[in-house]
Amino acid sequence: WLKHFFGYLESVSLGRALEEVEDDTKMDVQQMLENAMKEIELFSLSLPEDDQPIKKERKRKEPPSSKPEFVKERISDEWIDRFKNDELGDLKNDQLKAFLKGQGERVAGKKSDLVDRVIRVIEKELFND
Repeated sequence: WLKHFFGYLESVSLGRALEEVEDDTKMDVQQMLENAMKEIELFSLSLPEDDQPIKKERKRKEPPSSKPEFVKERISDEWIDRFKNDELGDLKNDQLKAFLKGQGERVAGKKSDLVDRVIRVIEKELFND
C-alpha cells in the first residue's frame, strides 16, 4: 500500500505518469486456501479411525405418572385465625411460602402476591366446603 502511495506522490510532484507498482504484499487467497486444505487433510489422516461413531445415550425423564401424587396439607386453625384477624400481612415471606408450598401453590412473587394467594387458598377452603 505504501508503494502505491509513494508512487502517486512521486508522479504528482515530478509531473510524471503514474507507474504500475507491483505489490508483493497482496495476499494470494487461492494459494492460502489450497495450503490450508492440504494441512487439514494431513491432520485428518493422522487421526485414529473409530470403529463406530460414539453416541451418547440421552437420559429420558420418567413419565409423570410415576411421580407420587401431591397431597395438600390440612390448613391449621392457626392459619384460619390469622386470616380472620387479618394478620397474614404480618407474616414473613418464608412463612407464607412454606404455607403455599404445602398447598401446592406457586411460591414466587412479591409479599403482596403471596398474601393474596394465601387468602385465596384459605377462602377456597372455608367457603367451598
